[in-house]
Amino acid sequence: MLAAAAEAGADPRRRGGRPTWLRSRWCVACLALPFLACLVVVAVFPDGRPFAVWQLVLWLAFVGALALLSDQRLLNPVQAGALFFYSWFGVGPLVILLFGLNAGIGDETWRFYPAGTRSLPFVACGLVLYALAARAGARFVGRRRWGFRCFAAGQTALEGRTLVTFFVLGGSLVLLLEVLPALGIQGISSVNFLGGKRTDVWWVGVLDSLSTVLTLANVVAISSIVAPRLRRLRHLPLIGVGVLLFLLVRSLSSGWKGQFLLPVAWLAIAFLTERQRPPLLLLASLAAVFLLFLEPFVSEARNEARIRGVVDPAGRVEVFQEVLRNQLQGNRQKPDPSSRMFHLNALFRGIFPLAGGLLERCTATEGPWHGDTIERAVFGVIPRAFYPDKPDWEVGNFFARDVGGTMGLLDPANEEHQAAISIPIEIAGNLGWLAGLSSFAILGFAWATLSALVLGPDPALHPWNPYFVLTTGVLESPLLALLAQGRDFLILGAFIALVWRLQGRHL
Repeated sequence: MLAAAAEAGADPRRRGGRPTWLRSRWCVACLALPFLACLVVVAVFPDGRPFAVWQLVLWLAFVGALALLSDQRLLNPVQAGALFFYSWFGVGPLVILLFGLNAGIGDETWRFYPAGTRSLPFVACGLVLYALAARAGARFVGRRRWGFRCFAAGQTALEGRTLVTFFVLGGSLVLLLEVLPALGIQGISSVNFLGGKRTDVWWVGVLDSLSTVLTLANVVAISSIVAPRLRRLRHLPLIGVGVLLFLLVRSLSSGWKGQFLLPVAWLAIAFLTERQRPPLLLLASLAAVFLLFLEPFVSEARNEARIRGVVDPAGRVEVFQEVLRNQLQGNRQKPDPSSRMFHLNALFRGIFPLAGGLLERCTATEGPWHGDTIERAVFGVIPRAFYPDKPDWEVGNFFARDVGGTMGLLDPANEEHQAAISIPIEIAGNLGWLAGLSSFAILGFAWATLSALVLGPDPALHPWNPYFVLTTGVLESPLLALLAQGRDFLILGAFIALVWRLQGRHL
């Protein structure tokens, strides 16, 4: 199953075989904005110089990481890792602070920043290590011309019959998962109003993992709207438009903001890959819809579901539909104070201050959790069939109470609030900041190697690239989520390999 070179033609934005997007006007303009924002911070806040200096260091580290990863087309999963980290620790804090100044609550916003500033040198070093290790991993696989043919490594499109197979199989599995509860088989149950799930019947969990083939088919269909190279089926763009609209409408009652954001993000990534420039109008529209409607709506609906004690999916859908009707009729609740900030903290996950607070409690070789969350993550991916007494553990809530509660930013008694800190910060919280820095390099090498093996020598051209780019966002999640994602990918990969074999070793 070792594979071949990419089928892609020459990239019009290459010179001498090397992409030139890092020197393009839009990229230079985007990279200059954080520098200007730092100047504003220094001018407004007399004690903001350490924050501004370390932000500039992080900015330089990010530019260096992009330079190390600029030998491939934008945007692939490995480059996305660097982009996500800079978004959480660089773009997010600057944007929130500037909006706070504009809203007249700059001093209130600033009180979270001294703690978060401690995370900036850690992440700056980590970004460089991540990029160096990722470059080494990609070259290691590239020199040997390795790749998994059963995942269509190196292909720029999927055969029409593969897409039909994935639509039929994936759709059938989704319908089966909907029917099973009616037959008395409750294999997957909800554990909270945020949509958290627990697998009670192991084979139902396997079916749930396999149903991801429908998502992979949806990704290709939606991407084909802007990427002609994917149109192996004549009417695939029309199918993509239908799938996109269906997913957007369905997402409004799901309780999960990602179901709205992901389909549009797939489209944006496909556009960026195809044109080698970002769809600025689409991204601006998406941000406006998220901040002005989606985030306030979901926050209000989740709060209503929490008050009523609704956990099951059917009840949650009913609550969200009721709140949506109230908003459309102009009967929404009074906006909460965070509306002045347009819920920006939700967009950037609030990782920055919590990460700094946790790193303050770490030494070079020891963290306050002493390996506890790592141990729980390892045992957490064991199927309940083999570990019947496996406890339910909300890792995000533990982060919120232990880190946010200790810092005085969050209520330590709140058992519903969820927080993210990113995997390297979690590793540091267990084993110290040296291990946390090492995890940047491990993640970079492993992710680049896997991307090259699964997607090919130029990962951005693979039909499933948008899916893998957004999967990179799991780096913000607890280690448990990363290991669970890896377990599910092994199950899905075996299924795709079987389809490949049955189709005469073609996808």
